[in-house]
Amino acid sequence: MKPYIIKIFIFTALLLVTPLFANAHQPRIITGSETVNIENPEISQAFYGVMTGEPANFQIVSEEPFRLYAGVLVPDIEEIDKDVSAEIISLEDPKIKILLDGSTHEWERFHEEFANDWYFNGPEMEETEVPAGTYNIRVFSNDNQGKYVLVVGKIESFPLDEIINTIITLPELKKDFFNKSPLTAYFNLVGLFMLIIFVVGLIIIALLYFLIKKLYFKK
Repeated sequence: MKPYIIKIFIFTALLLVTPLFANAHQPRIITGSETVNIENPEISQAFYGVMTGEPANFQIVSEEPFRLYAGVLVPDIEEIDKDVSAEIISLEDPKIKILLDGSTHEWERFHEEFANDWYFNGPEMEETEVPAGTYNIRVFSNDNQGKYVLVVGKIESFPLDEIINTIITLPELKKDFFNKSPLTAYFNLVGLFMLIIFVVGLIIIALLYFLIKKLYFKK
């Protein structure tokens, strides 16, 4: 069995699984009350947090102009408050001040297929080119209590390390954020991805076994 055949199998596996992550955000679980530094703000990321009496604070520091996008979600769970807002302020230019007002927004329920979860879609801003500088984002609500998701960036990117991080993070999100069993983390496209990788891995192992066996018996 030629080595290039194994490469073809690997390439095929990547083609199969890449579309599964096409509409997903890189998940980030927020703990503590410190200001969170958002790196690579153009990359699609979802910050999952819980307010416990104080607003949640984020900061973007960019040395170059970039395309800014932000939106707010909340999980579709019992007794969730749909009044979460976000305020974005430029420290260099006081004219740049954006309010995503969740208290007046008509929240719409929607299904996120990647992890098979339901959310309420809150206010969002249009993707906008902004100058280099420091931008503070404050997430808040009427009582600053409850769960929220801050989404930034529009570019979908899932390198291998982020795929692994997503697989590890999802069970915790299911349990602590959506009040579900951690096992449900894989009853979705993520589980399909893992199944594909598992099957392809078995095929590669089998090919390597027969290749080594063939070379060994040639001697």
